[in-house]
Amino acid sequence: MSFKAINAVHERGVSRFVASSGGNAGLAVAYAASQLSIPCRVFVPSTTPASARSLIESYGAECVVEGDVYSEADALARREGEEDGVEYFSAYDDPELWEGHASIISEIKEQLPSGSPKPRAIILSVGGGGLLCGVVEGLHKVGWEDVPVVAMETELANCFARAQEAGKIVEMRPGGIAKSLGASRAAEQTMVWNEKHDIRSVVISDQSAVMGCDEFQKKHRMLVEPACGASVATMFDSSLLERSGISMDEEGGGGPVVVVVCGGAMIDCDVLKNYKKEVGL
Repeated sequence: MSFKAINAVHERGVSRFVASSGGNAGLAVAYAASQLSIPCRVFVPSTTPASARSLIESYGAECVVEGDVYSEADALARREGEEDGVEYFSAYDDPELWEGHASIISEIKEQLPSGSPKPRAIILSVGGGGLLCGVVEGLHKVGWEDVPVVAMETELANCFARAQEAGKIVEMRPGGIAKSLGASRAAEQTMVWNEKHDIRSVVISDQSAVMGCDEFQKKHRMLVEPACGASVATMFDSSLLERSGISMDEEGGGGPVVVVVCGGAMIDCDVLKNYKKEVGL
């Protein structure tokens, strides 16, 4: 959700925010609520680390643990969002949220040097598909309809890949190490875009996602969680990206391959160390 959109909600006279999240989206809503002096309650599943819950609470929001997966926390948040004066924010299934993500593409276009070719591909992680929907929307807004998107997921959190294979939204019970990819189902809009845009699904192991986190912090001195590691792993293991038919090799010509880096609320050095031990790195 963009701050502009949240501010518009506030101007409608809403008295309280309610959000559901695996961690990162709830943190964003809590921050916006703190800036607007609006009470906020964020529902998260039990898989959300205590450190992420503390971050949400540090902005003055109430963090409520509900269920073992995102869908269970989201169900309670949605019910509370039906109360008068309460505005509910989904972690990924909201047109205003997609509009905010779409601005990533506008910024990329502005930052490319004049005369540079457009990107050969955009690589991003998919949980419920909010970032995916926004990025594809952004590509169409700037006239880059033919730029493929590579949708990265882990094996136990691959609701979009399953939907793409089935040709419809499917339900699953997510698991694995990439907690903030843990949506039980993708947004309906992902399948709308799937019919209109070249979206290439790639599913990798938890080990590869953690490898991406580890290599990224070594090369760029930045910690990201495994949900993001699923995307940045393509920067360090070319075979992962080649599954989509796209190469990082610039010799073939064309513009850059863009990797969207996102998600760092649920990681620190000790957590990464434990993840590496868990997956055998």
